[in-house]
Amino acid sequence: MKFEEKRLLLKPDFCFYHVPKCGGSTIRATLHNFFSKIYKKYEMYCPEKSSLKLNFFCKESFGEFVDSKTEEQLSQIKILLCHVKYDSPNISDKFGEHKSSIILRNPTSRLISHYEFFDYPKTKVHMNELSNNQLEEYCIRMSSAMTNYLSDKNDFSEALNNIRKIDFVGDVSNIDDFIKQVTKFYCEKFDMGSYEENVITRNTNENKIIDE
Repeated sequence: MKFEEKRLLLKPDFCFYHVPKCGGSTIRATLHNFFSKIYKKYEMYCPEKSSLKLNFFCKESFGEFVDSKTEEQLSQIKILLCHVKYDSPNISDKFGEHKSSIILRNPTSRLISHYEFFDYPKTKVHMNELSNNQLEEYCIRMSSAMTNYLSDKNDFSEALNNIRKIDFVGDVSNIDDFIKQVTKFYCEKFDMGSYEENVITRNTNENKIIDE
């Protein structure tokens, strides 16, 4: 079976669209724990719980994921918890009808976190120590990550429109509320008792800075 045909077999019931540095690792772990009470292990895909460790950043990594699975394995996956762009051509645009979810963050806070987590370990220069030109260049290059994950061509209007289509939208300042949105829906759908879990969030990045 060709790739374009094979990828159509992936039809999740639920997908968490994880935008980098928006609390997604906590969300993924918590939702995986919750969905394991409803779905079988092979029906869920979360990189941390898989030997593949693949996120769907691009068509290449998604293609590697599809190639690694048999047709039956792909068709059995019902829960996706990974980095993937909403309505991305050649990736999530053919997922079909499913419950979608995303959590977002204050853009400035997300940008600082992104720099301190990914760039500081390499440069050993904190973001507030960059020159004006370096800071401006970095902001232009990296500040629209959320828009990029919500639209095909990094289009802000399209991103806003897509947010309105997503079933569960949260803010990183209140992860517990986001988790309760999702779990309440599925507890009612599967006639389960209420799922009470307060998510304790910790920033384990030792390079975190707060710079107004």
